[in-house]
Amino acid sequence: MKKSSITVLLFFLTMLSVYAQQEEKSNSKKITYGLKGGLNLSTPNGYLTDNTESKLSFHLGAFAEIILSDKFAIQPELQYSIQGAEVNIKTTALGNFTVSDTYEYINIPIMVKYFITEKFNVEVGPQIGYLLNAERDYDIMSSSNLSSLNNITKDVERIDFGLNFGLGYKLSKHLNVGVRYNLGLSKVVNSPAVTQPKPGKLKNSVFQASIGYSF
Repeated sequence: MKKSSITVLLFFLTMLSVYAQQEEKSNSKKITYGLKGGLNLSTPNGYLTDNTESKLSFHLGAFAEIILSDKFAIQPELQYSIQGAEVNIKTTALGNFTVSDTYEYINIPIMVKYFITEKFNVEVGPQIGYLLNAERDYDIMSSSNLSSLNNITKDVERIDFGLNFGLGYKLSKHLNVGVRYNLGLSKVVNSPAVTQPKPGKLKNSVFQASIGYSF
C-alpha cells in the first residue's frame, strides 16, 4: 500500500467532512455527504485454473447522495480499494506454489438508487477505476521455500471499467449498510500461465460489504 495514496485519500476525506458540515447548514438535505468503508472479497474472472481463491481486503471512501425524488437518488462515490486473488498451481518441475495478485485502485462508482421502502433500496451503476499499484507474489512451496514479489504495475491496464449492482439499508438517520457486486467489463491483466500455452484475460470481480456514515 502506497503511503502517498493513503495520504491523498485521508486529506480528501478530511476536506469533505469539513465541507459537508458547512453545507448542511445551508442545504435542505437534497444532498447528503458521508464516509463509507468495509470489506472486499475479490476473485478476478479469467484464470485458467480451478484452484483460485478469493482475496479478502478492504475499501474506504466518501459519497454524496443526491435526492431526486421520494423513490430515486444518485450517489457518486470516491473509493480506495484493494483487490486481487490467489491461485494455487501444481507443476511437475516447480512443485506446488501460490501466485498472489494485489491491485490498488481509486474507483469512482456512480450509482442510481431506487427506494423500495423509506429505508431499503436497490442500486445499479457504472464504475471507472484508476490503478495505483499492482504486485504479484510467487510463493514456491518446496524445500527451498522461495518467495518472489514483483511489481507488475506496468503490465496492468491503468483504467478499469465495471458495472455495479447492490442493496442498501438505512439503520438510522446517519448510519447505513450495503452490499454490492462489481462486474468487471474490461481486461485487467493476463493471468499467470505455467502449464497453459496462453494466459487468460483477467477481469475484476468484487463483492463488497460496507457501512456508511452520513453527515
